[in-house]
Amino acid sequence: MRLYAAMSRIFPASFLAKVFLVTFLGIHVPLLALGFWAIKSNGGPLAHIGPLLVALVATLVGTVLTLWALHAILRPVFLTEAALRNYEATGKTMPLPQGYGDQVGRLMEATNRLILSVEWQIDDSRRKSETDSLTGLLNRRGFERRMPKQLRGALLIGDVDAFKSINDRHGHAEGDRVLAKIAELFSKSVRAGDLVSRFGGDEFLIYLPDVDSAQATTTAQRLRQAVQNHIWGDDLAVSVTIGVAVAPNGADLNTLFKQADALLYESKSRVDHASHDGAVNMGGLRH
Repeated sequence: MRLYAAMSRIFPASFLAKVFLVTFLGIHVPLLALGFWAIKSNGGPLAHIGPLLVALVATLVGTVLTLWALHAILRPVFLTEAALRNYEATGKTMPLPQGYGDQVGRLMEATNRLILSVEWQIDDSRRKSETDSLTGLLNRRGFERRMPKQLRGALLIGDVDAFKSINDRHGHAEGDRVLAKIAELFSKSVRAGDLVSRFGGDEFLIYLPDVDSAQATTTAQRLRQAVQNHIWGDDLAVSVTIGVAVAPNGADLNTLFKQADALLYESKSRVDHASHDGAVNMGGLRH
């Protein structure tokens, strides 16, 4: 590192310049030796002007060709630096050439592996941060990140009726099993393009893009029936109440959520004083 450190004082920002300087000095040693010999020989340098000119021209041509070849052969190093800088600045990968067995080839392969490994770790961390570990559904963060600024369709909020009593009577493990099963039933009861999430606790949020009030109500009833018709086991009955807000002309998530939430709890208050068999309450936004 001593030579590299010393040359960094001369060319602090260019590795290519360092290589060029070393190459230039190395190529010109024969010419300098010949010139020194001509000066010291009988007759002086003028007596050997022909050989000196030939050596000078050959050295200059050799220097140009060598520097050009060095620039070309160092191309993988420049590409590796560019790939790392590009990934650092934009987060986008720039695959490097592979299949070369020397040190620089292995450096490019190692750089590709490193970037892909970092990509995988970032994606894995993002998936974990946006996924509910119990149900495998999107959590609140993951759901919100996937929402468009303007929602056109319906937002459903489903809440498990008397969930606290399920935990109290049957234990938290059974409560977790109920939530996981509801997540599975909901996921099987919606379209491929719909989004189902566990928003927190025993609350589920479902976005149905491009549906009208009738379609949203039908889906909500299907979700409720899927839960109610499932065989939960002895001495366990599970139902859900769902609030449905529809915005065919578009609304932001917060606005639609507030309406669906209000409709949910309006319906919950009726369910809590009735038969605990769940309900669907639907409303719409008009613009």
